[in-house]
Amino acid sequence: MARYHFGMRNDDKTRSEDLGIQVLDNDIAAVAFAQGVIEKMLHRNINRYTDWSMDIVVDARAVASVRFDAGV
Repeated sequence: MARYHFGMRNDDKTRSEDLGIQVLDNDIAAVAFAQGVIEKMLHRNINRYTDWSMDIVVDARAVASVRFDAGV
């Protein structure tokens, strides 16, 4: 188990939000968690987050950057 940090930012990096830490089994679980959060956020307001990405980091290592519009 590892502590994964999740943060969001828009493409031009003028806005960002810290989503906090989630303890998960591995990188695959972290990406799946991020995709689930993104799906819920887009369901609420698809236009607000179309140019955003969610960054996932564990122990100062970048795991992934998942674009919000990747699944739209």
